Amino acid sequence: MQTMDQPLLVLRYDLTVEEANSAFYRLFKVDTEETRGRLIYELGNGQWNIPELRRLLEEILPQQSVVEHYRLEHKFPEIGKRIMILNARRLPPEGDRPELILLVISDRTETEQARFELEGHVEFGEKLIDSTREALLVLDWDLKVVRANQPFYDAFQVSPDDTKGRLIYELGNRQ
Repeated sequence: MQTMDQPLLVLRYDLTVEEANSAFYRLFKVDTEETRGRLIYELGNGQWNIPELRRLLEEILPQQSVVEHYRLEHKFPEIGKRIMILNARRLPPEGDRPELILLVISDRTETEQARFELEGHVEFGEKLIDSTREALLVLDWDLKVVRANQPFYDAFQVSPDDTKGRLIYELGNRQ
């Protein structure tokens, strides 16, 4: 459990924390004394009292033994906005051990931010290409056409279907 790089919580059926791994403590900036034995919603001075988390733990998980890829966004006062993917599994009681819930948290904040920024750069590039008056081709590393602007299609009397994905030296009857 401590060797996992993703935050992990082990909850008792009453939703108190049985155990947490070091990745959880590190990411959410809490310590053992503030975590173990406490209701999950009380963690971090109530920062974990999140309606969508309640929905997952109190409504969805009791109906299913496993919930995967549950997306949750929350702004924590101490660490800021986090975009998390939660995977939860109920472990049935075994011997003297009561039923437990494993809650694995994958922090996707940086990935989502990078994707958002990349989409913005792509959109900017698309607008730049479309605003160019001269015929313009965008090629990949293999010299295949990724994109062309309308002046290119007009000047060479070709369609996007005849252009995109083709090698540059195949265009215009191999001219």
